Amino acid sequence: MTDKFKAWASKEMGAEWAAAIKVDFDPNSLKFGIGGVEVSGFGGKITLNNTLQSRLMLAYETQLPTLRGTLFSS
Repeated sequence: MTDKFKAWASKEMGAEWAAAIKVDFDPNSLKFGIGGVEVSGFGGKITLNNTLQSRLMLAYETQLPTLRGTLFSS
């Protein structure tokens, strides 16, 4: 997968930029849960949390106003 990304980055951003891409896997940072992935980059400045729990919380937060309206509207 890293090779595919590097090929794309080389084409879009240039070979020098793509050469600086480094992917590390840290088995010590693994958390146990129900599926998904957490990715961080640039020393933790950019993070992506795409776990099942985070997706369920997003659905909960976005649908809460609709649910309140359904339950409590007259």
